Amino acid sequence: MKMANMLPNRRFAAWLMDRAMVEGDHIELNVKDGTSLRLTPEDVYLILGIGKQRGSLKKLPTVGQSQYDNAYDELFKILKYAHDKWILPQKKEKAKVDPRSTSEEKGASQVDHQSTSDADRVMGNDQDEEDKEKGASDADKGKVKAKDLTKAYKRKVFTTKAIQHVLEHKNDKEMKNQVNDELAIKFFCILVLNKLLLPTAGNQIPKPVIEAVIDNEKLKAIDSCTIIYKAMRDDIRS
Repeated sequence: MKMANMLPNRRFAAWLMDRAMVEGDHIELNVKDGTSLRLTPEDVYLILGIGKQRGSLKKLPTVGQSQYDNAYDELFKILKYAHDKWILPQKKEKAKVDPRSTSEEKGASQVDHQSTSDADRVMGNDQDEEDKEKGASDADKGKVKAKDLTKAYKRKVFTTKAIQHVLEHKNDKEMKNQVNDELAIKFFCILVLNKLLLPTAGNQIPKPVIEAVIDNEKLKAIDSCTIIYKAMRDDIRS
């Protein structure tokens, strides 16, 4: 069987999705008036899973919050190194040509300091007795804001672009010291899930994708074809 030598045009894929609808347990792709294609999980397996044994997990694997946080921090540390060494200098060069591009990166690099000062400023306000309840509420809001700012910064660093730099610069001294085979597999699987199997429009990586690669044994057991089909079905329904 002859395989395609290139990915379908995105406009064509978007055109199909716009004309698709869910009917019972299958997807109908209306290619023209009076003509439609029926897509089922078995069809996706025939397209993508030839020669592979189907896994038992019908959804992406999950882990406990503590395990997720530890794994995320380990991956983030490496991605921040890649971001600061290769991505940030590129943005600075771009800023010399287009000064408008500096504002976003300044916000990202200062967000940790900003988040701390915002929380401290709110929590350090002096209140009268009658304002204590309001002050506590403001302090809680400050903590939430600081946490949200830190998350926003981490999302800007934890991107597919940073992962690509990690994998491309495997001979970098720091990369050799920090990235073992297990971590390299995790980074690679994130790219496969986020860019090929379950693609998203942006450069940032959703939590379910990160969570799915933490336990390699669980990841091996997924039925990727069924997961892809369900994701397509849910996107069409929404």
